[in-house]
Amino acid sequence: MLSVDVGAKFLGVLMSAEVLSLALVTVVILAQGGGPEGLGFAASFAPDNIFAGGFAGSAGIALTFAFASYIGFESTANYGEETRDPKRTVPIATYLAVGLIAVLFAVTSWAMVSGLGSSHVIDRVTELSTVNNVPLSDPAAVLFAVAEEYVGGWLATLMSWPGAFESVRRAARVSEQRGPLLLLHGPHRRAPTAARPRER
Repeated sequence: MLSVDVGAKFLGVLMSAEVLSLALVTVVILAQGGGPEGLGFAASFAPDNIFAGGFAGSAGIALTFAFASYIGFESTANYGEETRDPKRTVPIATYLAVGLIAVLFAVTSWAMVSGLGSSHVIDRVTELSTVNNVPLSDPAAVLFAVAEEYVGGWLATLMSWPGAFESVRRAARVSEQRGPLLLLHGPHRRAPTAARPRER
């Protein structure tokens, strides 16, 4: 099995590619002056627009996506055992992760709202994310559509790869922790490598 160190490095490459992809889309949109209505900074962050529809409607959905954007920062603790000084490294890595996520997603969200058009962004997001007549079933499709429109289809394809590789990495991590045959035997059986040694 691959070591955790190799998995962490591979994940680092994928995360770097993901961040660079978001940054590229953002820079291209901002460099072009936004979408059909311009950059629309005030419209993107106006409280009336953010909370439009109330918490039971589009505002609640937007806040849910905002909170979901932070999922993963707690992974810094998972790799604490791989560092020389976990008590110092883990807090620094966690605060840096939260700060970078906040800045990156705030600027990227502004660029995407501007790219879609601030006055009808809710309608466009609903249209792009609808699958089988169910709105917001595929929110990632919105980002892929914006990337394809402003940068090119190659970037939309590239942006879909990290998610697939991350799923494989998580499965491999579970297999390393609980035994290499866990995925074959199921969660209720222990792999032979995890069996208790025979007492003498």
